[in-house]
Amino acid sequence: MATLLSAKNPGDIVKINENGSPVNFLVLIHNYPASGRTLLIRQDIYNRQMVDGEPDSNYPGIYVSSDISSWLNSGYLNLIEPDLKSQIINVSIEYNSSTGSVPSIAKMDVKIFLLSYTELGPSTSFDGTYGKEGKFIPYFDTDTSRISNYEGSPSTYFTRTLFRNNSGGTRRYLMVDNSGDGGLSTSPQGIRPAFTLPSTLTVADNGSVVINSAPSVPSSINVPAIKGGDAATISWGASTDPDGNLSGYILERKLDSASFTQVYRGPNRSVSDTVPKGTGKVQYRVKAYDSYNVQSGYRTSSEVTVINNTPPVISGSNGNLGSFGETAPTYQYTVTDADGGTVSVTEKLDNTVLRTYNVTLGSQNTLTIPAATWRNVLNGSHTLTITATDPDGASSTRTQTFTKSVTSLGFTLAAPMAADAMPDRCVVNIQGSFPAGSALKVEICNNANDASPTWEDITTQAQTGQKYFFTNKTKTAAQWGVNLRVSLSRGSASGACYVSSIGGNFE
Repeated sequence: MATLLSAKNPGDIVKINENGSPVNFLVLIHNYPASGRTLLIRQDIYNRQMVDGEPDSNYPGIYVSSDISSWLNSGYLNLIEPDLKSQIINVSIEYNSSTGSVPSIAKMDVKIFLLSYTELGPSTSFDGTYGKEGKFIPYFDTDTSRISNYEGSPSTYFTRTLFRNNSGGTRRYLMVDNSGDGGLSTSPQGIRPAFTLPSTLTVADNGSVVINSAPSVPSSINVPAIKGGDAATISWGASTDPDGNLSGYILERKLDSASFTQVYRGPNRSVSDTVPKGTGKVQYRVKAYDSYNVQSGYRTSSEVTVINNTPPVISGSNGNLGSFGETAPTYQYTVTDADGGTVSVTEKLDNTVLRTYNVTLGSQNTLTIPAATWRNVLNGSHTLTITATDPDGASSTRTQTFTKSVTSLGFTLAAPMAADAMPDRCVVNIQGSFPAGSALKVEICNNANDASPTWEDITTQAQTGQKYFFTNKTKTAAQWGVNLRVSLSRGSASGACYVSSIGGNFE
């Protein structure tokens, strides 16, 4: 998994393109020689050459003006891929500026350099003088850690430390031999370039060091009300990436006092998550990652109290009540709630609210459709809905479907209209839709108070608004009275078939 250079441990291998090919470098130490820089050294020896002067010269010059320092910072530097070459900057290192018998430690600013004998820490101290340049690097705590190969075999390599032999006064540069201990040489030896890079650079999955910046922290995080056992959508704001390689987001969740754990990784900026019922508190945090899996900091939500509430339960199951004609359907049910409290129930016929009330938990209730409402319900499929909602907003719904199928209707006046004398004529007008195939019948009587009234058919006159003269002239009751009755049957008709109004008078 890609990570920052700062996360690598001493001895870890990273790859840097040298003359177009990846080469292994060892991570030695962070914050060298100052904060924010990581020291690297080539794992294998690059080539063999002298530090300064010809092989037969007994008096090489000081390191600051040496041939090797000049070559490392020109010829070798130009082998490093351009992007990383720009990240290799001058750092301040110590060197022996004296060619005499008494070392004099000075500082030089340089990009690529050889490590000192002190930094490498071989056990052999030699009979002579050399300065302590820099500090021992803990990675080199064994002879084995100092061994480097050249063309596949352990070989000696130079340090930048100038040595003066007390016995003969000969100056040489100290080196590390093929066993990892110290040594001297009068011939060309191995060169292991070292330099620093910013610790914030990225190490890709294949070990290559690349220039890549972390995405920005997601701009926001939104956590709605959380109900235990129910799914909730967690969303967050976008991140930006200066390298244009933003890949996605990682969402983590913490339940109560537990640690954060990952619940989502991917490109989306929202996810549905279900918190287990019984959880007391939950907290979320999100971060972005790029194509190298370099990650941003976290955007963390506040801690949210989980609502552990059970929705009310409505008895029965969803179903179909069947077909109904003149009589409206009813439905009996009970409501219970494990959490108790006041539960509100709303009953609906399609989208029309029939009633809303606070239910008595555990008691039987009956949904009824008022007669006036039922008369206005058209034939066809309809739905009864019962919704129970508790004080915390948790709700449950029960639905029952039914079909209204009325193929005929009939009605009469609730009581006869009184008459002081025998009614002998009337005018009745009926309005509605009476398509072909339907059967409408309008009847009237003037002896409505009799045990067996004489009904007279006035269908044609009622539809046309014509005056009608009663044919009946007798009664058995004490008083004359007028009544009206209507029947309508759909028969084979299609489309709307109904009576919308009826009226008239008599004398």
